[in-house]
Amino acid sequence: MNKQNTFSQCKSSYIMWFIVSLLMTSGFKQVQAQTFELQGREYRQLDGVWYNFANGRQGDRIVPQRLIIRLHDRSDVRIFDLEQAGFSQVNVVSGELFGGYYVVEVTSPHDPFVIALKFSKNPLFDYVEFDALGEYYGTPNDPLYSNQWHLPKIQMPQAWDINTGCNSIILAVIDSGTDYGHEDLDGNIWVNPAEDFNGNGRADFYPYYVGGDLDWSDNDNNGKVDDLVGWDFQDNDNDPSDTYYHGTMVAGVALAQTNNYENGTYLGVAGAAGGWAASQGVLFMSLRVENGQPLLSQATEAITYAAGNGARVINMSFGFGVPYAPMEAALNNAADNYNCVLVAAAGNYEDIQQSQAISYPAAYDKVIAVGATTENDVRKELYDGSDEPNTHTWGSCYSYLDMLLDVMAPGVHIQTTDIAGDSRESSGELLFIF
Repeated sequence: MNKQNTFSQCKSSYIMWFIVSLLMTSGFKQVQAQTFELQGREYRQLDGVWYNFANGRQGDRIVPQRLIIRLHDRSDVRIFDLEQAGFSQVNVVSGELFGGYYVVEVTSPHDPFVIALKFSKNPLFDYVEFDALGEYYGTPNDPLYSNQWHLPKIQMPQAWDINTGCNSIILAVIDSGTDYGHEDLDGNIWVNPAEDFNGNGRADFYPYYVGGDLDWSDNDNNGKVDDLVGWDFQDNDNDPSDTYYHGTMVAGVALAQTNNYENGTYLGVAGAAGGWAASQGVLFMSLRVENGQPLLSQATEAITYAAGNGARVINMSFGFGVPYAPMEAALNNAADNYNCVLVAAAGNYEDIQQSQAISYPAAYDKVIAVGATTENDVRKELYDGSDEPNTHTWGSCYSYLDMLLDVMAPGVHIQTTDIAGDSRESSGELLFIF
């Protein structure tokens, strides 16, 4: 579809309406649909919800009221006079995503599509994109070591004879947050040294004047106040606690304390790099983004935060259907300027036609794309018997055009940590890539 031709032919300048008639058993039903194009990206409304499309394939659900924009000269949108430029209908709601990108929110009752088109036509701006929602990968079943078949499969007992995890390494988990008070995780929490007011190496979430760490100051000048263990990008505060479960599961596979003995008993599950007994393992930085579906702008901010605050590895157990320039810029910065190892899930598919569509960020060149295998060392496929009866079934994506998998790892019936100090069995990619 040619953008210029579309706009010139459409009196409204940006919307085409068409009516599709479906023959139903009870008669005819009319379904209304809309399409929209913006800077080469196509958008379609399906059942009242807007999605972006790439190469004719449905991508991600967008959040129309949130626009990601960039000034042509890469200057700070927060100090730019948007009202004078004719954009009194928007508010800046983010810091820099990296590369000059910022998020603005369209105020009600203004039409975000009209505003987006206005940005695209203004020569002061060279980028405008709708914020989007991705998908967390992992399909939980039901609810340590005897149940964790994946660890012997990847020869972790032999690996532990060499190294059980080094606490000089920081792993950033960008996800739904983490239950960092979990008894199987609490020994491996990264504590921001610049915000550790009392200097004891622990996160003490109470005021400094009674011996804690909270002084309500941004001591490391990273734009986050009292970010002791990470950051909650959804609520914009310093408590990235997990209320959803997904992030805690991901953290547990890599970082659950192994062979840990507390209060007269051995606890929980074993993590691949969670240390041994009283010895710390790899430390995890908890970065919380939108719970049910990761929000593009928040995930992008989290990548930049992780790199700038010392993360050596960034784990992204989520995916988007199409590429986005702000996220790619943040990933390139993390890899090129901070030497971060970037790892992401290749994607789960529920439709055989989507089996080759590796998701983003896994599809980017500088990201390690991970697929899932079963107990039989074969790629997880739809309806292959590795799912529980009468439960959700899925397959692990493996390639699309020239975007190929980099590594496979166990991904079915994985015992790991859960919120509220519990454990659970889960399936999905990238729960154990570390």
